[in-house]
Amino acid sequence: MKERLPFWYRLTSTLFGMYFMLGVPFLLFYGIASTASIITDRHTPLEGYIYAYGSWFLIIAPCIWLYLLMKKRQQKIDFIVNSIKATGFFSPDKKLECRLKWQGVYFGIDIKNGTMLYVAIWPGKLMDIIGFQTGGSKETVVTDGHIEIYTDYVSLPSIKLQLWLHSPKLIANTIHTMNRKEYNHTVNFPQLVKDKEKEFGNVTGLTVSDLY
Repeated sequence: MKERLPFWYRLTSTLFGMYFMLGVPFLLFYGIASTASIITDRHTPLEGYIYAYGSWFLIIAPCIWLYLLMKKRQQKIDFIVNSIKATGFFSPDKKLECRLKWQGVYFGIDIKNGTMLYVAIWPGKLMDIIGFQTGGSKETVVTDGHIEIYTDYVSLPSIKLQLWLHSPKLIANTIHTMNRKEYNHTVNFPQLVKDKEKEFGNVTGLTVSDLY
């Protein structure tokens, strides 16, 4: 199984976390102080402008960069989700759609067709796309703000979602109720999603993980 969070990403995330926790407050203080100095002193030397504008740049630029990365990932996820919806076998309720934009993750539940869709984009241009239908996910574990959904794949035995804006318990109860309900599936939804993996990989430029 390919590592979904490689070492370089974990290291980069740690450095970014330290930067936003320690660096940004310092730069914010320095930027405000330097800007105030420029406003109150008409004879501020060139270095004062460099320090002021440099501080604001070092705060704003990383935020813009992260936002653009998030938007790019979200566009790819939206393309995949909309393509699956266009088949007519996946029409999730808005309340049961979880778009975790900053994590690059989508999870939706269609209670009418008894289908579910999971899409996740990982560092290193790796993408997971899984279509579920009733019976395809057996168990769930709910903790504070999180849900873990177990799959039938050895290479990806479970998927974990941070649902701060959704109710993990509602998602879990919906899945269990759907698994108890008898649906008349006219198509193998997991296979339908799998058959589109090559198309999604070509369009997005990402490698779709081979689940087994």
